[in-house]
Amino acid sequence: MCNSRFAIRIFLILFIGILLSTLPVSAIAQTKQTQLAGAAIFPGEKFEEWLKTQNDSATGERGKIINTVNTFFIIKYESWLKEKLLDFGFLFNQTDSAAFEDYAYERGLLHLMLTSWLYSNSKTLLNHYDYDPTFGEVSISKNNAKVTMKPSTVVIFRDNPKNVYDGPWTEHAFELVNQNGCWLIQSIRCDDPTHNIHPRGSDFNKLAATLNKRTEAYSAKEKARFAELLSDPRVASRVLQRLTGVARYFSTNKCRTYEIEAKKLLNSFNWTISSEINSFAVKLPPNLIHDAGEYPTKIYWAYNNELSKSIGLDFSKFLGTEVRIEIYYLNEPLPEFLKPQFGQKARGVIIKSEGRIIGAYIHKGRHSSFACSLDRKGLKEITNKDWDEWIDAYINYDNPIEIMLSKMSTEEVISAYYGALSRKDIKLSRACFTRKELCSDLSTSMDNSYLYNENFPDVNLENVNNIIIVSLKELKHLAKINQPGEVEYEVKIETYFTDNLMVLKKRETTGYVILKRETARGGWRMGGIGTGP
Repeated sequence: MCNSRFAIRIFLILFIGILLSTLPVSAIAQTKQTQLAGAAIFPGEKFEEWLKTQNDSATGERGKIINTVNTFFIIKYESWLKEKLLDFGFLFNQTDSAAFEDYAYERGLLHLMLTSWLYSNSKTLLNHYDYDPTFGEVSISKNNAKVTMKPSTVVIFRDNPKNVYDGPWTEHAFELVNQNGCWLIQSIRCDDPTHNIHPRGSDFNKLAATLNKRTEAYSAKEKARFAELLSDPRVASRVLQRLTGVARYFSTNKCRTYEIEAKKLLNSFNWTISSEINSFAVKLPPNLIHDAGEYPTKIYWAYNNELSKSIGLDFSKFLGTEVRIEIYYLNEPLPEFLKPQFGQKARGVIIKSEGRIIGAYIHKGRHSSFACSLDRKGLKEITNKDWDEWIDAYINYDNPIEIMLSKMSTEEVISAYYGALSRKDIKLSRACFTRKELCSDLSTSMDNSYLYNENFPDVNLENVNNIIIVSLKELKHLAKINQPGEVEYEVKIETYFTDNLMVLKKRETTGYVILKRETARGGWRMGGIGTGP
């Protein structure tokens, strides 16, 4: 146990350390110890909490070791929070010169960083923190221990209280020694930019005292140098590209920031954010009723509004307005019923209007947009309807193309499709497909930074003169293989086109077309065209 005599010794060491920090370097040169930086405040409450844990016989050695490491970081975060240099010296084995040097170094670094932040803008200090460390190795050998860990913490800064920062966090390696029942830090090592910039032995008092002058001189010098560079338009363009690239890198790979409201909402349904993918504005469609041949954006929003309504967020009242979209990678996989994507990391989508969350759902991403609600329900479970039943409410049956196609037989729909391609009537050719097939274009090969592709893929018919159906044969023997209600045709066509030398040529191809009645009122539509039955 950590006895009272040892506690008194820790106090004496701290007191002597404070006295030494006020003396000139020459006066203590004989000690061969680094001068302590800054005027630190002893955190009595944190010391008592730490000492209580170290004296607790019910706490195992591993727990006491972790307690020492955690107290070290908590005192550092409290320093950021309170704008004061709090002293963590009681956690170090200061009777050992190497351990004292590590203590002096970590304290000096904290003093310099606090001075720097207070000089630049105190609003950049912390408003709140949730310390949630990740421990790797904790090995104990008699009175010595080794620890590897990351001080993972959710941080909220004063200048942006709605945003959360949660890393990345550098791995730290600790060595500790047990003295009189208390685990004390013998050494700390980590490889991060802050530690790398300032080597051990740095005079942090001098660095902090001259910070203002050095910062102003550096700023003036860099401003002049930057202005000179930008005077050359070619250099200015390259600099802008470089800065844009760096900003993009840090926004996507380094600083994981996200809205606190989004975090709370996702956490309430057992989803946790890994990182933000993108944030952008989008205008919702004026309504959710889809016209024949129209790009299926309305169907995308109609479907995902059903998912959002499952958790009580109906964003249909915001149709026709501009909203803010936030997309996040989540740590949890898609639920099992979403095979074959089961196990794939989910994407959380948050919709906001004027800063307030109005919608949210889970997204698959590239190649398959539709997923599930935050409470892990699919369309069928939420609406008690399968796709064909559900889509019926979102089709404009008064549309002229819709009326025309609804009266056609299977063979007439196929003929209408190839005839539309011959006439370069892209809208009619699209209308010949089921809505479900059209929705595949939303996510096929899309940029995963967004929700969907903005338009149908380009169809190059510039050199096509005519398409003729040579033969059209129903493959009735495939009825048992295809889905109920589907029919399949073998279609042989001849395409007449002009090559690059303006020579008229003919190409013969065979396709296999599956058709189905997606809805009773909509008639037959094509569910896809393949190269084999």
